[in-house]
Amino acid sequence: MMEARARVAANCSPRVQYPTWGAIAGCLMWLLAQGAAQAQTVIDGSDQGLLRGELPLLMSVLERGLTRSDARGAATTARVRGIVQPEPGIYCGEVSTRGRDGQYGPFTRFVAETKIRQATIAPVNDPERAAMIQRMIDARCRSDDGAAR
Repeated sequence: MMEARARVAANCSPRVQYPTWGAIAGCLMWLLAQGAAQAQTVIDGSDQGLLRGELPLLMSVLERGLTRSDARGAATTARVRGIVQPEPGIYCGEVSTRGRDGQYGPFTRFVAETKIRQATIAPVNDPERAAMIQRMIDARCRSDDGAAR
């Protein structure tokens, strides 16, 4: 009798196999890269000089910066142009976001640092703050020889 109960218990216990942490992390990275690539579009081909894997990371950081700068915290569709890399892990360019009316606004400068996953985007609706942030972006986006990129 005891033997029969043990056999039934062994056959009824769920045998669930859980995915490994590596598989979960890989899926999350893929999803993040896909989301960022669909939310922004490089319109001038300036991404052609980037190494494989750099563009999804840059777009992910830029999307995070756009979402943080949006008052509603909503994901934003954007167009990107003029991407340059003055230093490893630092990208500069211009971004234009889509407004509530579905139209893209004016392009504004950005600097994105992928090592710390932070993007600074100049605002278009506050001229005083925009000028200050533009100077900071200009200083960060200069190459070693002092030329603006």
